[in-house]
Amino acid sequence: MYKVLLIGVTPPPIGGVSMHIQRFVEQFHAKKEFHLDALDLKKKKLYREKKKLTLFQIIKVLYKSDIIHLHISNNLKVLIALLGKVFGKKVIYTHHNIRVKSLLWFKLLMLFVDRLILVNDNDIDKKVIIHYDYELIPAFLPSNDETKLPKELEIQLDSYEFVVSTNCFELTFINGKDLYGFDLCIEAFKNLVETQNIRNTVLILVDPSNSSREYVTQLLENFVSSNGCKVLFIGEKLNFNRLVEKSDIVLRATRSDGDSLTVREALYLNVPIIASDVTIRPQGTICFKHEDINDLAKHIDFVLNKSDKLLIEDYENINYGDKILEVYQSLL
Repeated sequence: MYKVLLIGVTPPPIGGVSMHIQRFVEQFHAKKEFHLDALDLKKKKLYREKKKLTLFQIIKVLYKSDIIHLHISNNLKVLIALLGKVFGKKVIYTHHNIRVKSLLWFKLLMLFVDRLILVNDNDIDKKVIIHYDYELIPAFLPSNDETKLPKELEIQLDSYEFVVSTNCFELTFINGKDLYGFDLCIEAFKNLVETQNIRNTVLILVDPSNSSREYVTQLLENFVSSNGCKVLFIGEKLNFNRLVEKSDIVLRATRSDGDSLTVREALYLNVPIIASDVTIRPQGTICFKHEDINDLAKHIDFVLNKSDKLLIEDYENINYGDKILEVYQSLL
């Protein structure tokens, strides 16, 4: 059996990349001729072990692997890819964002990479697409997590006619603005409440890191709850998949994005997803003009007040984990 070592962040914290790695390892860890494990360099731990590894032990794990699959964004990946080639290993790199911070570092990395995987090739730097062969494989894998929502939250959600939800990885600013667009979601919701276009509706903001609590509190200073509408902030880990199932709409108001796990999760569960047009979204996504609060509010209003449930059509339901295994097999 061939050993594959994925290198990247693993939960906690919860984010698109960490959830992709966790789900892939758990669902495919002993499929076909591959044995998968994941190394979180920041924690210095393998996914299935509790003890921290020394530098020597980390190098030993690299040496014993047959395939090294990189999922990290910082430039340390270049050194690891180089080390992998010195050890005679096959090296794969998955680029999870549309941004390429430095083309120079990217070119250097690609000297040591056997296969490049992009999760989205629509908005990435064209020089990457022109000069390098790549596999296009979205990062989404369905969740196997059966954890239920807290009972108190379930009861609270059931008391509302409509549930609108959104989430973030942690409070992050890009060009001085909230990357995940909590501010846009709150302002759009506030506009709908003030104009009485919605009723008995709750907007739920989920941040498992709790780093947004003070920021959200400031955003809500002038919010006046009326018509049975409320904004609820949740600053702890929960099974967001279950919250999506309970939602009438999921929002993804990001100011920059890759192949969003949240978007694909909603599509997979047939829940309307309204997302910013900062990147090309999967078929079935309802897009609004990024930074345009009025356009976001208009789309929320449309979906909530539509008499028939909005069905999501033409969503491509593919198990992308199998596609990744095919890349592994091509290197044998």
